[in-house]
Amino acid sequence: MILDLFIIIILSLLGIFLLIAEIFIIPGFGVAGIAGFIFMGGSVWYAYDQLGPTGGNITFLIAGIGFLVMVYLFVKSKMVNRMALKKEIKSNIENTIDSSIVAGDEAMTISILNPMGSVLVKGMKIEAKSPEGFIDVNSRVIIEKVEKTKVIVRLA
Repeated sequence: MILDLFIIIILSLLGIFLLIAEIFIIPGFGVAGIAGFIFMGGSVWYAYDQLGPTGGNITFLIAGIGFLVMVYLFVKSKMVNRMALKKEIKSNIENTIDSSIVAGDEAMTISILNPMGSVLVKGMKIEAKSPEGFIDVNSRVIIEKVEKTKVIVRLA
């Protein structure tokens, strides 16, 4: 009985630790998260198997509450502040398109637009986007809209 409780506690703590690591430390969802779910599920299954329905239900509740408490404590701790990015980015994108390019100008595609690609306008290579989707190379297009870093085009 004591050994069963020890096994359940170890499995639950290991599962909680791995899930916390997966959520806050390791990016994405991978081995640690899957292992954490397996350990948590294993502890609950072991409790149902060895201690019966009452022990399994209690283990399930304690594991769930324990996980929520650990998440809360981890978020409130200073460790999250050390991991968080606090630097504010104050830069902006300057208008890289020449002001002589306006809506209605004609251009020639120099790459496939699917939907992004490049066009040649007034001798300048500019990034373009086609809302229509695919436009082949060497196709005439008309500029519909000029944005900061690209133009929106349609087939001529």
